[in-house]
Amino acid sequence: MTESAGRTWTLALPYERPPLSLNSRMHYRKEAQWKRQIKDDVQWLARLHRLPKNDLRRVLIQLVWTPSVKRPRDTDNPTATLKPAIDGLVAYGLVPDDNKDIVESGCIIREVVPHRGALELVITEIVFDSP
Repeated sequence: MTESAGRTWTLALPYERPPLSLNSRMHYRKEAQWKRQIKDDVQWLARLHRLPKNDLRRVLIQLVWTPSVKRPRDTDNPTATLKPAIDGLVAYGLVPDDNKDIVESGCIIREVVPHRGALELVITEIVFDSP
């Protein structure tokens, strides 16, 4: 069996940059508030876009960041924002769990667009093709 890309959805998150970073040092309550906010926002966006529920066997979820300021970036840092976003999709019912057999994930940092920072969640269905 081979894998190929199926349907794709793009959710525009309401942030210009990732609210959480692996390098950020914030109080644990503030961090918990952000995690809850990200999870709720993604769950709401999934509902708004009418994503399928319990219909996908495997997905690729990517956090795509278009920064507004040019400077060196570490592609792993937005992972702290990606995790609660995936939790929001699981809470919505897109997939039953976020284990490695169902969800592949990663972060992408695009070229800088001055004064137009954007954060998107791109969800791609992974389809199993018969040989």
